[in-house]
Amino acid sequence: MRDPRARFRFLVAALAAVGMLLTACGGGGTADDAAEESGETRVVTDDFGTQVTVPVAPERVVTTHFLLTMGALDLGLTPAGTAVWTPDNVPTDYAQSLADVPVVTSQTAEPDLEQIAAREPDLILATSFNDEQVLSRFREIAPTYVIEVSPGGANATTWYDRTAAIADVLGRTPENDRLAADFAARTQELEQSYAEQVAGRTVAVVSGFEDNNASVFSATSGAGRILTDLGFTYSPQAEAVAGAEQSGIASISFERIGSAVGDADVLFLGSDLQGRLSPFVTALQQTRLYQDLPAVQADRVGAFKPQVTGYTDANFLLDQVEQTLQNAQG
Repeated sequence: MRDPRARFRFLVAALAAVGMLLTACGGGGTADDAAEESGETRVVTDDFGTQVTVPVAPERVVTTHFLLTMGALDLGLTPAGTAVWTPDNVPTDYAQSLADVPVVTSQTAEPDLEQIAAREPDLILATSFNDEQVLSRFREIAPTYVIEVSPGGANATTWYDRTAAIADVLGRTPENDRLAADFAARTQELEQSYAEQVAGRTVAVVSGFEDNNASVFSATSGAGRILTDLGFTYSPQAEAVAGAEQSGIASISFERIGSAVGDADVLFLGSDLQGRLSPFVTALQQTRLYQDLPAVQADRVGAFKPQVTGYTDANFLLDQVEQTLQNAQG
């Protein structure tokens, strides 16, 4: 399916159908899987083809990366131990849930093995950022399921596929199916309500992670997929810059911003989950080249959270899209 909207709707329909089957079979796997399960464990296969014996319904889950923490929370599970997190990037209710949860990684996301073991986990969720030596230590503590994440966190797999995989290993596929169906319904509602404002409009997404450089996202990044599902045409200039990057993100100097996203009618800038722009993006805004961009001149600029960790972040972007279109001139 070449149409991204059709692809997304197909995925949601498929997820819903699978969810119905899983519910009928008692959750977590296919009918054959359910028949093969004995006791309270089952075998799942992680992103690297490793078979892992996990509890049917894990209760003491340790997450070793923030995107895994958000994925678990979106699915209704508060982890027993969490990767480092910041209040600006979680909703208030999630912050309250995490307030008393021990942090088991450093500020640079290095895992603290003693802290992880102290949580007595029945499952550890890890990412491909952890090397094999660390993963081996994890496996000595508890069953460990590894999710593949690209360097920019955007492009190794779609954010909704990743959430579905987390849901499967947590035994929470029905919860994921409800989130997917709600998100698809809201996407369709916005697409229909703002069809005239979106039709023929080109969009680009830009953030920043280092001084004097902007980070241009591709159409296949998490935010890019959501925007094209809504009917936007993705910026050919931005795609030419970022499309070949494994992460779906390209770093460019501020001087190149006009040639990288100058064809965009609508622009979304990197922020935290509260809508506050990053310092690097704020610095970009002070440049004349940014101020001369067509999207800026037309006041068609919104915010997005650079790493779409799951449905909370995805719905935040939908909020921003709606607000931006409501406020747009012309």
